[in-house]
Amino acid sequence: PMTKVFNPPSDFYQTDERKYASIEEKNRSTSVAQTTFVPDSNKSEGSREKTIDCGCPHVCTTGALKKKNNFFSCGFRISFLMENYNLKESKACEAASVADDAPCGKECNPETCSEMTEPNINKPIANLSKSEWPDPPFSRYEGVVVVTKVLSPGDLGLLKQMLCTFTAAYNRNHFYDILVFTTFPWTEAEIEGLQRFVSPANLSVLLDSPPLEDQLATMTAEEVDYLEKRCKLKSNKTLTWRHHCDEPKYPKSATVPLGYAWQAEFRAYHLWRHPALSKYKYMIWMDSDSLCTKNWSKDPMKHMVENDLVVMFDNFPRGSTQHIELNEKMMKAYGRAICFVRLNDRGTLYTTPCKTKDEIANIGHIHGFHHITNLNFYRSKMNLNALRILVGNDRFSRFWDDQLAVTLPAAMEAPELAWDYRTNGLDLGIHHNGLLDGKDHNKYHNYKRWFENYSDSWEAGEKMCNGFIVSRG
Repeated sequence: PMTKVFNPPSDFYQTDERKYASIEEKNRSTSVAQTTFVPDSNKSEGSREKTIDCGCPHVCTTGALKKKNNFFSCGFRISFLMENYNLKESKACEAASVADDAPCGKECNPETCSEMTEPNINKPIANLSKSEWPDPPFSRYEGVVVVTKVLSPGDLGLLKQMLCTFTAAYNRNHFYDILVFTTFPWTEAEIEGLQRFVSPANLSVLLDSPPLEDQLATMTAEEVDYLEKRCKLKSNKTLTWRHHCDEPKYPKSATVPLGYAWQAEFRAYHLWRHPALSKYKYMIWMDSDSLCTKNWSKDPMKHMVENDLVVMFDNFPRGSTQHIELNEKMMKAYGRAICFVRLNDRGTLYTTPCKTKDEIANIGHIHGFHHITNLNFYRSKMNLNALRILVGNDRFSRFWDDQLAVTLPAAMEAPELAWDYRTNGLDLGIHHNGLLDGKDHNKYHNYKRWFENYSDSWEAGEKMCNGFIVSRG
């Protein structure tokens, strides 16, 4: 199947209000594989691996090539054998697959891979015990989409792990559509393999950005110069998504790779007006490293729909934003400012207005690893304008990020319709950075170790995901 790719006009990622009114969104079909793209000027291990498929592109994917033994990744070992021993790709693939400690699996062994098919995580569903299913069954609601984002196809293994555990815990009850946003393009073989992996759920992979050089071309010389200084770019070097960048204007902001700063900007503003989301009303956001640990015994979508909520979240607060500019942005967007957001005993947000004009807002964040949002609310004219103002002209900013962007419209416009999971009877057990639901320490900080030791207590997870757990989470 062809993949929908959003090709924005050159000024789509500009947030200057003088340009905003003239933006024309376009959506045309093309193949990700046909998109011209050079990832980086410096060859990384990932870029070497990208050209290798051992004659089996359907299973010897980027994720398979990133498998490792104690010394090498599969793709690196194949490249090494080809370059240093003048082996043909097929022979190098075979050599890197057959030894006891070989880094490659059967997916990249020419003797076995041609007969393999991409696995489907839903095959074991028919054999699950009756106790693994909710009683009564969950209802399937219209207009729901599951959304996540990765940097590149190098994240395919991590993505399969998340989608598998999420499907085992919840989506096998619904098979909601899935959208995966990526900054680096994927091959058609990688896309089709992931589609088979989650079938019968519909899955699309979408580019979230033009090449970095195209984004830079829309910026002024002064803006580019400032960005290069933020990223400590050395002379005669080309800026890449992997450069680590700080924000001198906002000392509390973390130094992160430029690709990570872009995802914060994309999720804070551009995501809400992306054409791929236009036909949906509800978005279930899952970070690619948010990993389920048990079946969801209650359906959060039931709460969302029946109570007409604007957002439900697994954890609050996680971090905060405190800056006088935030007061100014709220005044410009909403004509008023709040200084605090808290969670009340009923499990909804409530706000405290600023007592004086000089009081600086300190707004806690809805944790970004997982939440469910009402898209109609966030893309309303007022809230979309507020998010544009929030991001402003600070391109690639981690400071004005997606967590604040999810929190602020709900806090300003409908705090009573922003519900916390736990207080409202939902205990989902999502592992993220060693914590369950952003609150409690899991038995193991490393998810892979947790799965090895405790998956036998989760029948659906063990039967559907055994063999796909590759990351610590």
